[in-house]
Amino acid sequence: MNFKNTTFISRDFYLRYSKKIFCVVILLILYINLRYECEEAIYRIDKLKVELKDLRYTSIARWGELTGKNKPEIIRRKVSENHVNLITSDEPATIID
Repeated sequence: MNFKNTTFISRDFYLRYSKKIFCVVILLILYINLRYECEEAIYRIDKLKVELKDLRYTSIARWGELTGKNKPEIIRRKVSENHVNLITSDEPATIID
């Protein structure tokens, strides 16, 4: 066996290192597959986090509606009970620096 005559193009190189090449190819395929699955799982987790955040906000809003502890509703009710002449503004609030 003469190693100096072996090149990447020769058939002897592939026959000699076929088991190692096969192992490297299998490991490469496994790596790509596991990476793809991990990226998919991360995408699903991010999507579920956004959905959970939306559900939290809607549940807080529903809880406020059902229990009547929504601050604007309490203020409106107290204003109407005390017969105060206040009207709601059509313009949004502005920040003064």
